[in-house]
Amino acid sequence: MKVLFLLQSTTGNTAVITEAASRILKLSGIETQIVNIVKHALPESYEEFDALFICSSVMYFRPLIQMEKVLANMPAIEGKPVFALATCAGGPGGFFDIIDDILRNKGTELTGSFYTLAPSNWPLHLHIATKIPGQSIGDFLSLKFPSFRPLLGFPWPGSCTPSIKDADKLEEWVSAAGTFLKSSTSDGVPKVKTSLLMSALGKMTTHSQIEKGMDLFIDHVKCTKCGLCVKNCPAKIIAQNDLKEVPHFKSGCHGCYTCYNICPAAAIGQKYARGPGSQYHGPSPEMKSVFLS
Repeated sequence: MKVLFLLQSTTGNTAVITEAASRILKLSGIETQIVNIVKHALPESYEEFDALFICSSVMYFRPLIQMEKVLANMPAIEGKPVFALATCAGGPGGFFDIIDDILRNKGTELTGSFYTLAPSNWPLHLHIATKIPGQSIGDFLSLKFPSFRPLLGFPWPGSCTPSIKDADKLEEWVSAAGTFLKSSTSDGVPKVKTSLLMSALGKMTTHSQIEKGMDLFIDHVKCTKCGLCVKNCPAKIIAQNDLKEVPHFKSGCHGCYTCYNICPAAAIGQKYARGPGSQYHGPSPEMKSVFLS
């Protein structure tokens, strides 16, 4: 049995969760392959795979735009189990419902779904949060009242850092998926129940609205012309003719903030957010240890 993980991770959180899920399936004797849709070539055919895991972060209450486009252009996969795995700093919004809608056009639907909390990588959120003291209070409250972590994560983003309990829940869900794949007598795999309001928020936020809402710019003084933003833009809309030139944005931004967060000089900004304090530099050693140790 062979399982394909389709992955898009903007700052590394979802990549950590995907690697953890892959390891769990491998330990149960299931072969896995992870394909990063931004960095790797997509499979020419999905016939060699027995099941599919869709792994993406939640952005604007829905899947990342690049992932949605890949799924929309995917050939029909009737009869194959499909699972969705997400990371988010709050709730998943319409993430799973939108994926389900796409899959129904491909002759299937979600077999199971799961999400885990992860720190926010939204610059405006981080910019505002740097002005709010008391992260230690958020840490204390998140330990005492873990179900309130999505709310605590608004003033204190660190409150959404995953714990060993989150890793245990992921292992339980992935193990259930593995059992389902190997046994037709399985009771099934849990699915996330999304409220109608949160689902509607995701579906109402369109790709064109996201693009129009982006107002990123590059500070010509701070920019070192390293080209990292050009190489890592999932939408391929940052151009740089040569390394002597400051890159510039073209139309078609997906709003993932990959360029913003990876810029070593903090040269990419927005009207209301700029500077190192509003950047998210990827999963912490503690998060990696929780899921991958």
